[in-house]
Amino acid sequence: MNNQCMNRLQITANTKNIEALHQWAKGKTPPNHLRAVKQSIKFLLAGHVDLVQPTKKFETPAPYPYLSPYREHVLSNYTKEDIAYTKWLRFFNQNASLSPRNIDSINRWYQESQLAKVRWYSLSAVQREMIWLVLDGQYLYWSYLMQESRYLTPKEFWDALDAPPSPYRLDFRVIKPSRLNCHINGTDGKLLIAPKEDEFRFSLVDRYLKLYSNSLPYGLDVNILHVDAENLVVDFDTSDQMLSHGILESLSKDYQCRVEYMFYNRTTQGVTRYENGLFGYVHMIESDSLMFEFSRKKALDNVAQLFHYPH
Repeated sequence: MNNQCMNRLQITANTKNIEALHQWAKGKTPPNHLRAVKQSIKFLLAGHVDLVQPTKKFETPAPYPYLSPYREHVLSNYTKEDIAYTKWLRFFNQNASLSPRNIDSINRWYQESQLAKVRWYSLSAVQREMIWLVLDGQYLYWSYLMQESRYLTPKEFWDALDAPPSPYRLDFRVIKPSRLNCHINGTDGKLLIAPKEDEFRFSLVDRYLKLYSNSLPYGLDVNILHVDAENLVVDFDTSDQMLSHGILESLSKDYQCRVEYMFYNRTTQGVTRYENGLFGYVHMIESDSLMFEFSRKKALDNVAQLFHYPH
């Protein structure tokens, strides 16, 4: 067993919400949060090379020191693209949450900015070189957005920022949003500047661990065991440990459902219940390490039987 924790979600909800969660488990939910990250990277690169400029001076400087500075003359000569960029820059300064509402705002500003229409070879040689230098340092941290096995050229990367991102099965970020700047900074990136008193504010992995208790924000080896009009049962692995309280609470609250969650790792096995956003109970005991020699389904069936849960 390569992964650290085996998991089962048993969800009971109305037909509409079960269908939505079934799509989520199958990886059919549009990953709008990843689209917003790609659009924000394009905003960042455009501001880096002066394609767009802020129309106002912010009290708090952006965490990326190489964005276009505020210039007094822009106040009387700004464009609608500059206005859209300035609205995004305010979000960037605030390290905004990638909530559905904020995602829609980023998408609206991106459309207003017209950046999707800017072709790579319409940029000057100096601008292309400046973008290449940023990509050279950040490619490792941004390449997951492209889901390409090969290395993309700067032109290909620039164009790919406008391609629809691919979804993940059981993407926890759909249920409990992460934050914009964490994605831009990347796993261990040094692109953004965090205050000394908040050293890990912009670390993506640190944020994932805080929100989901796992360094990978989605289920692994997902297997849908059962689905009907009011029930969904899914087995999956997680990269580090059992799911966090926050993700289960948000899942049960946002979809007005009962969530019975079973988990099994090398030290602990147990069940926990949430209903309509309210925590019900948790039962945990020491794991039987021998169960790791059996299949995931058998191990989780054993947990269900141990705590008298049907499966």
